[in-house]
Amino acid sequence: MPTIDDIAERVAQYYVAHENEWAYSLASDRMNPEVARASNCSALIWWAAHVCAPGSDLDRLGHGYTGTFARYGKAIQRGTQGQHVDRSLLRPLDMLLVDRGSYTEDYDHVELYLGQHGRGSELWGAGSAPLPHRSASLEAWCDTWSRWMVVRFEWGASEEDDMTEDQDRMLRAVYNALCVPSDASGRGKEAAVADRLAWMAAKQESIMDAVGVKRS
Repeated sequence: MPTIDDIAERVAQYYVAHENEWAYSLASDRMNPEVARASNCSALIWWAAHVCAPGSDLDRLGHGYTGTFARYGKAIQRGTQGQHVDRSLLRPLDMLLVDRGSYTEDYDHVELYLGQHGRGSELWGAGSAPLPHRSASLEAWCDTWSRWMVVRFEWGASEEDDMTEDQDRMLRAVYNALCVPSDASGRGKEAAVADRLAWMAAKQESIMDAVGVKRS
């Protein structure tokens, strides 16, 4: 089973191979930069997991959004402007999320920490074109932004994971079906949730069969 350093080296090679190749975009097709020829900071990290660590927890998110990384990643460190990251707590493929402290509670940007695998740049980013690109130091990011957080995902497939491709595909379909549009609010959000719960109830038996759950 590949180690985290093995996977980090794969990701580094992928980033270097496509360095400064793509444009910046917020369009939905940014999740596949090889087709769209464009991406952004979070989408490219998810795509790297999809390509270099298929089946990993990060790959199975099915998409890359900075807010999702903040909510579902394991928080390793947090700080505010001027406080610096403790490198002794980092490992390759950790993410540095930063926030300018402006209009939302979410973090605004994410950088990927490659450490010694980064070919002279411990952080790589995709926050502007051309991307991906080598980034400033950890200290520079922490000194510039209002707050920061380091999060971690598992990039290796679980040893206990024996799901088939069909089962994994079904779980992704369930996840996508239950996702509520980000612009939904109030009664619109309630209706969206109700629709998705109704879909899941209607498909309950086929979902359970697909993922191998025994019914009593």
